[in-house]
Amino acid sequence: MEITGLPLAYPKFPYTKLRGWKFPASVDGADVDRVRLLEECSRKYGRLSERMRMAAKSHDATRQMAVAREWEKSWAARVWAGVEVNARLSPQNRLTLQTAMGLTEELYLNRRPNEIVIARQKPKANGGFRTYCEFGFQHRVLHQLMRTLYLPFLVPKPFQYEFRRKGKFAGISLAIKEIRDAILGGYVWFAHLDIDAYFPSFKEQEQHLIVPGLRRVTLHNTGGHLNIVPKGPKLSLSTISSDAHRGAPQGSALSALLAAIVISRLEWKCECLLFNWADNFLILGQSKIAVEMATKALKAQVAGLPGGDFSLSAIETGRARDGFVFLGHSIRYAHG
Repeated sequence: MEITGLPLAYPKFPYTKLRGWKFPASVDGADVDRVRLLEECSRKYGRLSERMRMAAKSHDATRQMAVAREWEKSWAARVWAGVEVNARLSPQNRLTLQTAMGLTEELYLNRRPNEIVIARQKPKANGGFRTYCEFGFQHRVLHQLMRTLYLPFLVPKPFQYEFRRKGKFAGISLAIKEIRDAILGGYVWFAHLDIDAYFPSFKEQEQHLIVPGLRRVTLHNTGGHLNIVPKGPKLSLSTISSDAHRGAPQGSALSALLAAIVISRLEWKCECLLFNWADNFLILGQSKIAVEMATKALKAQVAGLPGGDFSLSAIETGRARDGFVFLGHSIRYAHG
């Protein structure tokens, strides 16, 4: 990163956040002014984020909506979200500071960006295809804004391993370790389940139910709001377009967060153990009957989750000695 002279002028500014901005070899007064402005945007973004976090903890819907409205109108929040997004882009796709600030000035949370979204298909591990979207800079900035707004409302449950860490183990590695330990501890019956078409099953008119305190915030995160151009084999273009316009688009950081918030609404009180990653579930029990009862209870809960019409299907059931695959790992217990 070339920021000639600026570190000396502004030693306390978080320059790591500006990683990737393309500055000219010789910075002029306009660039210095922009960095000064970004410093103020950073502070406002941090203050608003903290207020939203405290509002979420308060469970006061009126307070939550007040902060959300301020967040929607905040130019500083939009600009700093652009900084965050730009830092995550590949070097060849990063924008100049002037270009990025110009693009963020045009954004409003209650309006859809006039930006093309590319939709493609890629194969699923268990067969078939899923449609995912490739978003441009403006959509990513909006998703970053909404993700920051909604993140305080995610209180993950112990069975959501996307957010678990224990010692040197985290995420999938922790889930596989604890599955192994459970099987060795006598939980030798299993049921592997999956939510059918989870992301496409979200409904625009029901997304306000996910976080009622933010019910008046316009999400514009459903496929019906996107200006989609399908890419791929000609025979599948209509299918890609149709899939991309349904539910919450895959490829959006906001969609993944909303999906996690929805799953966190599950209450698990069965004697069986539950492991979850995104829309994949594994139930482990000490008897076949216990696993069948737990599966029935989980299906009923999933059907009642807010935000859409969700249904759970069994991928595989049986005993651990027969072996099964979960999260890309083949698991077998010879003495189960």
